[in-house]
Amino acid sequence: MIEAIMFFALGFLGATLIALITLSAIWHRAVRLTTKRIEGAIPVSMVEIQADKDQLRAEFAMSTRRLENSVEQLKFKTSEQLAEIGRKSEAVRLLKNEIEAKSARVTALETQERTLRDRLNSTEEELSSKSRMLHDAETALSAKEREITTAISTIGSITSESDSRQVEIVALQTQRDTLKSRVEMLEREIAATEARMAEERDAAARAKETLSHEQSTAEDLKTRLREMETLFSNTKREAEALAATVEEMKQEAQHAAELANKREEELQTRLTARERELAAHLSKREGELLSAAKDRESELQSEIAAAKQKLDEAADVIERGRDEAKALHEEARQKTDAFQATLEIVRSDKAQLEGALAQLREERDRMAREAVSLRAQAEKSWSEERVESALLRERINDVAAEVARLAINLEGTNSPIEQLLATDAHTNGHKNGGQAGEVRVSLAQRIRNLQSRPR
Repeated sequence: MIEAIMFFALGFLGATLIALITLSAIWHRAVRLTTKRIEGAIPVSMVEIQADKDQLRAEFAMSTRRLENSVEQLKFKTSEQLAEIGRKSEAVRLLKNEIEAKSARVTALETQERTLRDRLNSTEEELSSKSRMLHDAETALSAKEREITTAISTIGSITSESDSRQVEIVALQTQRDTLKSRVEMLEREIAATEARMAEERDAAARAKETLSHEQSTAEDLKTRLREMETLFSNTKREAEALAATVEEMKQEAQHAAELANKREEELQTRLTARERELAAHLSKREGELLSAAKDRESELQSEIAAAKQKLDEAADVIERGRDEAKALHEEARQKTDAFQATLEIVRSDKAQLEGALAQLREERDRMAREAVSLRAQAEKSWSEERVESALLRERINDVAAEVARLAINLEGTNSPIEQLLATDAHTNGHKNGGQAGEVRVSLAQRIRNLQSRPR
């Protein structure tokens, strides 16, 4: 049992001795391989380190230049978009001015339309007032005609009563027949006058449809009608006076017939004298009536001619007024149609301009949003790349410092990296005197910081 333990201990010690001898060779080989690998991975001289720094600076400068180029492109694109926005804004301003001009034109056309409508309404009101005036004149004329008819019927009744009187007064009958024939002549003349007045009424009725007569003309016509009424009233009074005279003569004849038996001779004498007086009176009266009738007939004809002339003038004025009203109505209709067409065109143009304006505003807003987005993207990309570059540079420096520390630990105190660190510390000491405000940490400082850390 003891021998087995001794053999086991001797074997273990021999194996340990062999392991120690072999481990030393393996350790040195590992150190050599690690040193070669580190030397191949990092620069071992200050020149190579400076070259690596210059390479990093060059890469950073290239990335910075690329970012600057992209920023310049974005700025150029933004300026182009701003210029395009300015052009669109100018086009929008011009479109607004055009819309305002067309709105002013629409307002002027609407004002003109209202003016034309007011003129048309005033013309229609004047036409209706003149129509009412003509209707009143026709009513007055009809009343005068009825009065004339009454006078004619009165004259006819007087004539019929004269026919039914006693046959005893032959001279009076002859004179009565003469007066009757004269009255019939006057009746025919009155009938002719009525026919002419009927024609005038027809003309007035035709003129009534489109009446636009002046008020002064209507007043003159009314004055003439009043004069005609006065004339017919005078004629009527004279006819009544004549009938009274005839009635008086009839009464005297009846009285003479009652006293015929008693005073036949006296009556005969008085009758003869009376007949002579009556004949003279009737002849004189007949002459006066004839002359007065002729004078009145001539006056009536002249007045009728004047009235006809006035009616013709009124018809001409009415015709002219109707033509003017038609012309005004046609002009108003044409202007209204033209205004409606222009208004439709202006409305369509306004709708198109508003649509174009809305599109321009949307495009301007979209371009502004794109510019803001591009600016934000550029700033974000620049900041991200700058942060990534700084982080990458820090990681590279950390890895380099860690590798240098491992190399120094492997090489010992005679390592060339220690000499470089000492030289760099001396150089940095002089530099830091003039650059007290720098916060960047150099690679040598990082290596020293790693060496000072507790293992």
